[in-house]
Amino acid sequence: MADPPTLPGAAPAAPEPDLGATRAYATPPAAGRAPVPPAPAGPLDEAGTPFGRYRLLEELGRGGMGVVWKAWDTQLRRVVALKQIRSEEGVRADQVQRFLREAQLAAKLAHPNIVRVHDVGTHEGQWFFTSEYIEGRSLDRLLGQ
Repeated sequence: MADPPTLPGAAPAAPEPDLGATRAYATPPAAGRAPVPPAPAGPLDEAGTPFGRYRLLEELGRGGMGVVWKAWDTQLRRVVALKQIRSEEGVRADQVQRFLREAQLAAKLAHPNIVRVHDVGTHEGQWFFTSEYIEGRSLDRLLGQ
């Protein structure tokens, strides 16, 4: 596994355990078959705030480390939950490593009651990951917190 990313001027953190790699596999079109053209643009392609290939539609919640948005994936044409590291005061290397570890661990889980991770990356220096979006009440509201 490659070394975790570090930010300029940040002290390197202790090495993280190998959590396994999250890989995306692309299959080229079969010989003689043209790739499927993208779907025509729809109303959500122009909604909300642009964030790379996503459109941020509505803030769902904030925590000590991140902000979660309801977002539209313009490439895969679906609503997702998009989590960003809060960066009002800058982001430390250990925060990025913890954020990536959360995404990697969640990507390994497969259970009907756990959302699946779709994507992880950066946009204009802002770390994010996306997962399934589940309509309904938030977990903290369900638990009465």
